[in-house]
Amino acid sequence: MKNILFILLCVFTTQLFSQTTQNTISEEKFGLLSCKNFSKTYIEEDMTYNYVYCSFQNMEYQHITDIGSIMYNQQSDIDTMIEQLEMCLEYMDNKKDSFSVGIFSIYDFHKNVYITEDGKFTSINKKKVLSLIEWLKSVDMGE
Repeated sequence: MKNILFILLCVFTTQLFSQTTQNTISEEKFGLLSCKNFSKTYIEEDMTYNYVYCSFQNMEYQHITDIGSIMYNQQSDIDTMIEQLEMCLEYMDNKKDSFSVGIFSIYDFHKNVYITEDGKFTSINKKKVLSLIEWLKSVDMGE
């Protein structure tokens, strides 16, 4: 009797958790910003979702781990990020003006683009911004 209950419990428990697989489509590092394009498949529902996840060490801390992250799962979000980064390019060589759009900022004291999310920040130079834009344009969101 105990064995039958145990088997039934195992059968019902495994049905409660859907099985998934996750594959990395592409990944790239842009200075301190690491980005990955993932494909996640829910096997039982036969559905696949693609998303982009970027993470960075908060520059405020050197001796403790404090990770900031950005995640997008729609092509429109990726397109907006590309547009905002392209807008930043115009201000990167001009140290007289500050500029801010979305999570990106350029300050008059520095040429880098600062990325801020939930109070955590990092920065990347113009070469890395250009590489990030190209990588984002190559991302396949499967839509």
